[in-house]
Formats: sequence, structure tokens, C-alpha cells
Amino acid sequence: ITTGNYTVEVLSGALEDLASNAFAGGTTEQDVVTGPLPPQQVELYDEDAPTTPVTGLTNKKKLKILKVVMSEALSSGDSVEFFDGTTSLGTVTLDAPVALGAKVTLTLGTALSGDSLHSLTAKVTIASGEKAGTSTASTPLTFTLDTEAPNKPLIDSVVDGVRGADNAWHTKLTKPDLQVSGLEGKGSVVRLYASDDLDSPLGSALLLSGTTLKVTLGSSLSEGEHSIVATEVDKAGNESVASVVLVINVDLTRPEKPVIVLYGDASANPIFRLDKLERDATVTLYERIEGGTDKKIMSQVVGGTREQFIPEDPFSVGVHTVYVKVEDVAGNESVPSDDL
Repeated sequence: ITTGNYTVEVLSGALEDLASNAFAGGTTEQDVVTGPLPPQQVELYDEDAPTTPVTGLTNKKKLKILKVVMSEALSSGDSVEFFDGTTSLGTVTLDAPVALGAKVTLTLGTALSGDSLHSLTAKVTIASGEKAGTSTASTPLTFTLDTEAPNKPLIDSVVDGVRGADNAWHTKLTKPDLQVSGLEGKGSVVRLYASDDLDSPLGSALLLSGTTLKVTLGSSLSEGEHSIVATEVDKAGNESVASVVLVINVDLTRPEKPVIVLYGDASANPIFRLDKLERDATVTLYERIEGGTDKKIMSQVVGGTREQFIPEDPFSVGVHTVYVKVEDVAGNESVPSDDL
């Protein structure tokens, strides 16, 4: 008989018990194995984590330990051979009996490599006796090895910030959103760090589609200047090198109350001199309207702490009351100047 599945039929009356009761007949199925039983599925371990089996997708670089559970007892001299696809990884020849359910371990001299799909199996060879021969292969353990890190990402901007003349991004938010691009694809995680501490992420987000992602800082930034970088971690756990530094200036302080004075004589086209301004701030000149909404006359970005304003449209004959407000690049607004 060879290995296979057999149906056995017992005819009616062919068997009798000691009381001469005849068996009514029937059939049964039975698997017959004439050679060794294949072992269970191979288990794979990283040398640095020898108790946690590797499955699915991994970036482990020390895949050296293979273990397999025996489906039957083996004797000294029997062997177990491990394979990756059709390539033999090595053979363990037993120098002592191994019980049913025990594990046989092969430690590779060189770790498994190649960023691709791997399929690990094992076969048992019984050296002598009625079951001498080699078993069929175990159920394959398939996994994908990926050790290549993603490309370096780029932090494009602070979503609710303004880039100043100093190339820093100015914001009044302590947990701003950052736009990150150049990402690998779905399933990656983007992490934000202070450039001088790549061990403690300040925030992270999962990329669901595309190659760009808005990431919110999870930790509040104090007032002042901060250097932020981003990394991308792919689905296998490989982390990219850090992005180019993006400087964020968190500004929580309102600009100083500005001063407006008339430069020269009053006329239909007056010249106003503004003092106590903030560089790169936006200064807006208003006319106060009694009983109504104040009128915006003009607005411009200033390059220093003192500027002159010359409205384009002339004032009509009569009494006019004007004032100014300053808004810095972070969006903080001053109180109005005294009326002029």
C-alpha cells in the first residue's frame, strides 16, 4: 500500500462477535501514510527577538533562527531539512531522539536577505525502518522582507502660518499643522521631531492615500523658535532619514500699541508717520465712523519700525478721525493706536 486515502468495506455477515451476532456491514475511510509525516509550519525568528515569530511583512535584518514542530517522534540519525522556496537552507541531523510535538531548530550562519517574498518549508527524513524515506513539505510560511527605507520627505509649510523674510514660519498656534510631501504611499506613518531629538516624536499621522499629508503636532510648542524635521516609516517599519529642517517661530505676544502722527500740515492728501511698528507686520489705517462701521483706508506690510503712510484717495473737507492697527506675521493683532 502506498500513501493515500482508502475506503474499506466490510461485507454483511463477515464478522461475528463471541455471542455469534453478525456485523451488519458498512464502510469507513482511512488515511494511510507509509513514509514520514510532514512537520508543522516553520517558525522564523530574528536573532534579536528570539521569542517573537516573524510573519507577513518584516524589516528584520537578522532572520537566522528557524524552528519546526515534529508531527511524530524521530530517532537519532533522522534529519530535518529546511527550504526557502526550492533552495535548501540547511539540514539538522539528530544526535538524540525527538518526541512528538518537540521542536527542531536550525540557526543560519547568514541571515535571510533579499527584499522579496520568501516561502519557508521543512521536510523530515527517517533514516531506517518501515517508514524510512522523506516526507512531503510542511505548509509554507510566506513572508515579505523589506529592509529599504523610504526617501527623505519634505516639510512644505506650516498650514496656518506665514513664511517671513527670515525664512522661518511664523504662527500663533502652539500645535500647528505641517504639510509634508514626497511620501512613499498608503500605509506609511509620518513622524515629526525636534531636530535635536530624534527619539521623541512630537506628532505623527497615517498616510491613507496619495503622497502628501497634513500632520498635527501632538505636543505644544513653547513661544519662540523651533527646528522641526519629519521622517517616514513604511509598512515594514523602515524609517527614512530626517527631512531638511523647517523653522517655526511661535509668537504669542501682541505687537506694541502703535503711534500715528500727522507729518506736515493737514490737507486733502495728508502724510502720516507711524511709529512703534514691527518688522514684516501688516499695518492698517482706519477712519473712525461714528454710529457705523469703521472704514479701512489702506493696508501694507512694513519693513521697519517706522513708516510713512500716504493714502491714495484724498480726504474730503471736514474733520476726520483716524487710527492704525498692527498685525504681526504670526497673526497677533495690536490694540488700536490713539485716535488722530
